[in-house]
Amino acid sequence: MENPILEAFLSAVRSKIPNIDECMNDGCSEEEIAELEQTVGKQLPKSYVDLLRKFNGEKKLVLFMGGFVLMNIKKVLETV
Repeated sequence: MENPILEAFLSAVRSKIPNIDECMNDGCSEEEIAELEQTVGKQLPKSYVDLLRKFNGEKKLVLFMGGFVLMNIKKVLETV
């Protein structure tokens, strides 16, 4: 199911960075998301899970998240 908030956000990003999809890794697997949730001991917010399903971090540094890097799930797991 599409997340309309995520789609609106990505539309706004694409208006400024048209090649954003080329700069991002493919989305996470459900297993990776479950591993992260198990590691942190909490269910992740739906909006973050939807973003992880779409993109697993940045391939190229584009500061996608308002000047912050979107880390891939492996990097997130290393930091918790």
